Amino acid sequence: MVLHLVGRAADEGHTYLTAADLGAALPTFELDPAALGPVLARLERERLLAFEGDAVYAPPILAAERRLAERLRALTRGARALEGRATAVEGLSAEQAHAVEASLGGGVLLLTGGPGTGKTTTVRALVAAHVARDRRVVLAAPTGRAAKRLADASGHEAKTLHRLLEWNPGTGGFARGEDHPLDADLVLVDESSMMDVRLADRLVAAVPEGATLVLVGDADQLPPVGPGHVFREMLGSGALPTVRLTRIFRQAEQSAIVRAAHEVREGRAPTASARGVVGSGEVHYVTADVPEEGADDAGTGARPQNHHAEHGSTGAAPGTLIEVRCHASVNHGTVDVGRDVTFRRDQTTDTAVDATPGEAA
Repeated sequence: MVLHLVGRAADEGHTYLTAADLGAALPTFELDPAALGPVLARLERERLLAFEGDAVYAPPILAAERRLAERLRALTRGARALEGRATAVEGLSAEQAHAVEASLGGGVLLLTGGPGTGKTTTVRALVAAHVARDRRVVLAAPTGRAAKRLADASGHEAKTLHRLLEWNPGTGGFARGEDHPLDADLVLVDESSMMDVRLADRLVAAVPEGATLVLVGDADQLPPVGPGHVFREMLGSGALPTVRLTRIFRQAEQSAIVRAAHEVREGRAPTASARGVVGSGEVHYVTADVPEEGADDAGTGARPQNHHAEHGSTGAAPGTLIEVRCHASVNHGTVDVGRDVTFRRDQTTDTAVDATPGEAA
């Protein structure tokens, strides 16, 4: 049962459970938590579990986590700055220019920013700066769709990470690694928030000594399917050079969806688009008695109607507060804001009352 719980946690995106987590779960299966200690000791002896402090891991996940950390340290220590400064690119903000300059320092660079902050423009300028120095540039992303967008934005071929690392379904492993590194001087990965710990481990192992690794993404966007929120943890560690893009550019500011995404990230209720106004992305509140009605309205692609006006009285008292969970579609994908945010809206005045952030995802 302990192995089942640890495996299920990995399927849900967790790299480990604590002994306390396991002890709390055992009564659900009518098992005695007092027996946990001897069971954990036996599973460790049999190398079916691994421990780091109070954390209980599946051994392959702990090994991947440790290799990844050590390899990132090695790449950072072995950084070799390129000669010459980046050529000035017209239209870059100071933050964007700093990101291009920082990438020329070698080692590892994290580039992050919310929607509309110019990550794509920065990537294009960064790639051009390395190409101008005759560096071999390799671009990749976790999914085919993200790789296609990266190729279109940069003007260079981009592959999925599995294709880049030469995944072999027959062996269940990658051909690229420390013994067969990538032929690259710059390895840039977009949508890095989608990498789990095992994929990140294999990627970093394949980056050759002296190369530059640039990981681009937004920790509040799509999380990995597998265990470990690697990009978010890298950003939170403060151990790696990081450039955060914070300025929202004018074109993005015109999108109500981009504005709403930033409001959600900050724990505020999104500002709804004015009635009758059609712009670059619209945000509307859906008032519904049950979630399915709201989903139906949102799924039609039509502007949502007020169910109370369309279907008559629902029995709700005037001034009832409606709880709404908001997600915004940005950059051709769904933004996961990294936390559940519940918004309450007064039906009578149709105004936002408060926004209550939930726990971090």
